[in-house]
Amino acid sequence: MGLRMATRLAETDGIELTVYDLDPARMASLEGKARLATSIADAAAGAEGIFSVVPADQHTLAVVGELEKVIQPGQAFVDFSTIGPATIEAVGRRLAEKGAQTISAGMTKSLTGAATGTLSLFVGGPDEIPAALKPAFDAMASDIMMVGSLGAAKALKLVNNMVVATLDVAMTEALALGAQFGIPFEQVTGALAAGGGDNWPLHNHIVPHVLPDVLGPGFFGTRFLMKDLKLYTAFARSQNLPAFFAGAGLAAYRGAAAHGFGEHYHMIIVRWYERGARVGERPASPLPDGLSAAEVTARLVAGVAAIQALVSAEALRILARMGLGQKAAAFYLDSGSAGNDSLRALVRTLEGGNEEAVTPARLLADLDQVAALADKADVPGAVFEVGRHLAASLIDRHGEVTDLWRIAAA
Repeated sequence: MGLRMATRLAETDGIELTVYDLDPARMASLEGKARLATSIADAAAGAEGIFSVVPADQHTLAVVGELEKVIQPGQAFVDFSTIGPATIEAVGRRLAEKGAQTISAGMTKSLTGAATGTLSLFVGGPDEIPAALKPAFDAMASDIMMVGSLGAAKALKLVNNMVVATLDVAMTEALALGAQFGIPFEQVTGALAAGGGDNWPLHNHIVPHVLPDVLGPGFFGTRFLMKDLKLYTAFARSQNLPAFFAGAGLAAYRGAAAHGFGEHYHMIIVRWYERGARVGERPASPLPDGLSAAEVTARLVAGVAAIQALVSAEALRILARMGLGQKAAAFYLDSGSAGNDSLRALVRTLEGGNEEAVTPARLLADLDQVAALADKADVPGAVFEVGRHLAASLIDRHGEVTDLWRIAAA
């Protein structure tokens, strides 16, 4: 991500760019486009804004440890890394002691967005982007959302990635289950797009990568997504909230890594599911009595839509702990790579639309039907099982017909 963002900035008129990276090859790729620094201190010298994109919390803290020695009052440190909210809050306090400003940015919409300047950014800290940095932000992003605190921006990024990972796994399971019944991937993806299970990962992860089998290294890898899910589970624990879907997704991606897929594009998980369920190796399962392929597909779509609703509700609940209201949180997430039909329906409801209520009983019924298909085909359906039991627990605590979004707001 960082290299693509730096390249984008280097090619933007009016921006003077200095870069530093521990990898000489990455530095060399920008020779002639930017000044190549010899150290973090050299890169920061005289800069109005110091942008950092590194893999994890410990790397951000290492960068800040070097910056503390040289950063000057009035300079701004902008961290784009996917790190914990508590980490960026601590960074803000440390740099404030030096008279420097900290800006927290969570970025979504993938490597393509970084290369084309179409990222969506959740930005926390200031009320608005400092004028000196605005051209750089505009060059990198098509959507810039000011979301409040430093921690809120990182929380949104973690929640966004948790929703994305959950939807990726749910759709992968639906594809594997449909394939075992002899239903082509394209039939399932087409039905998802048309039938209430539409979402950003479908069009940007499944269709361009899973369908043509573009799943090797060079994209957002399995281990990076595992890191993000671990960060999310730690964040949820800090808020005394469960992380049902993140836990199920993390277990699945661990399995993919154990099969040698740790450095592959994270959607390689579809191959792990196929291998585990021996889809394509054993004879196709007969369709359940009385059901056509189209009806089985419709049940898979309803199951994915149910997971979409449940995981979106979990996302809104944890973001409420960061001071974000339902409408704002739903809008922010829907503007990023977690965008999905459930979030859009909620926004319409909050704006006065007359959307059908999403009840635990309805979700459980849809997920029970997917579980019956999984039983018939001997395909795991792990995320659907998590959703079933979550829906059942919501019925126990809130009743069958309480609207899901009211539950999330409680």
